Amino acid sequence: MRKQLLQAFISWPKSFISTTDLASITGKSDPALYAFVNRALKDESLVLISRGLFLIPSMYNKRVVDC
Repeated sequence: MRKQLLQAFISWPKSFISTTDLASITGKSDPALYAFVNRALKDESLVLISRGLFLIPSMYNKRVVDC
């Protein structure tokens, strides 16, 4: 699952992703998605921008952050 998600991050067209997008990529229900997001934040696979919006670190996504 982690490898599939990292591939999704690499090919993701934006430098940020929402919880709705993560739910569609992972296919997880709300409690499982919450646990997944917490693990991703802990291991720095995602960086919290605001509630429900996350930055994909540049090691996964080479796009420039839009301001």
